[in-house]
Amino acid sequence: MVTCSTIQEESYVEFLRIRRVPLQERESSHDVPDVVPQIRAAAKKDRDIMEKGVKAFVSYVRAYKEHHCSYIFRWKELEIGKLGMGYGLLQLPSMSEVKNYSLSTDGFVPVEDINIAEIKYKDKSREKQRKKNLKAKEEARALNPKPHKNPKAKGNAADNSRKKKTAKQRRAAQSVEDVDELERDYRLLKKLKKGVIDETEFAKLTGVDDM
Repeated sequence: MVTCSTIQEESYVEFLRIRRVPLQERESSHDVPDVVPQIRAAAKKDRDIMEKGVKAFVSYVRAYKEHHCSYIFRWKELEIGKLGMGYGLLQLPSMSEVKNYSLSTDGFVPVEDINIAEIKYKDKSREKQRKKNLKAKEEARALNPKPHKNPKAKGNAADNSRKKKTAKQRRAAQSVEDVDELERDYRLLKKLKKGVIDETEFAKLTGVDDM
């Protein structure tokens, strides 16, 4: 199922159609109840529900940001606030993707009458383990306060960061051909939308004719 969040994303449907991906249009119902209050109420009572909502939201945002089809999925136009409300979040999570970009948080109303840290798991065994972990962390902090940063440690961290980046680059190199193909197809889609080429030419250039 393809659901479009913005007008720009509707171009993706056209792209799939031209690529001969089977699609069936369905009209959305206008008589849909607002379930956000129900999701939020459930999240207040069970930490598991709250955490699942946050994880789903974070995954969506990061996947959107890293999507190679930036011509259609425009990161800077993503409405974080409305998205967060749709996931029934109690508060927007602290994310570098949100902090470092001027993304719209309009439409999000945080829940003010609750302390997120105090929300418990309904599952008693999980809640017991959570409290045990929190206590262990507090004791560890008391016994081992954070040491002062020194230039050498910072240098080692930078070296490790470079190593990680190199490994990441190696993994990315394995899929570079797929990425290039996607970007090429979307450039051709832009030409098609502008009338520079027709559907027959698009099919030949993207290899759809060979399918």
